[in-house]
Amino acid sequence: MSNSGSSTLDSALDVQKQRSMDYLKRTCKVSGELIQMLALQDVKMGQFKERLERQRRDLEIAERVTTDGLPDEVERVARQRTKLEATKQALKTFESSANILAGSVFQIAKQGMSIAGKKVKGYSNKGRVIAGICVRDIVWQGRNQAMHYETTATEAAWRDVFLKLDLANPGAFSVKPPYESRAKAIFDLLGWQSHAIYEADMHSLLLGTRVGKKRAPAASAAS
Repeated sequence: MSNSGSSTLDSALDVQKQRSMDYLKRTCKVSGELIQMLALQDVKMGQFKERLERQRRDLEIAERVTTDGLPDEVERVARQRTKLEATKQALKTFESSANILAGSVFQIAKQGMSIAGKKVKGYSNKGRVIAGICVRDIVWQGRNQAMHYETTATEAAWRDVFLKLDLANPGAFSVKPPYESRAKAIFDLLGWQSHAIYEADMHSLLLGTRVGKKRAPAASAAS
């Protein structure tokens, strides 16, 4: 390659690198806010899970002591069941919100990768490896699944990645019905509850280098 050709290539790479760095700076605040919101969702979900277990115990006791079928006993059991169902629905709402928020984080990450390398096929920056899969593929296909999970039965480019993840974390990344977003499970698997780990992965994916000294936790995912 001639000197002029080499200079042109270097210049193009410098421009691409600068675009990636600018993107990381522009999205730092919003990604941090999304991660904070997810932390709050985790707290709320923890509280509702505790409430759910408590209400299940209360219902079990109410059913056990209801022996004569008296109106007040029947009403007490019905009241406990109503509370239990309300808590279940509230928990589902929080879980859905968490998946939406996590999906938004992945959209930010995927857009950055698109700026840096256009397509995942041949994208050189793979990042660290979790359960035998590079972070590049987990993020890219995690985003796709979060955005299009309803097409799992007919068109699922993410199937292979999720099958491997589900082997390591049974049930957390199932591709069987009911089809639902697994964005929060992917988010937790990556350890992105820590913005420092998210930032390190983004630098690795967009720039080929990691920042910071914090290490990602061992890979595990909540079902």
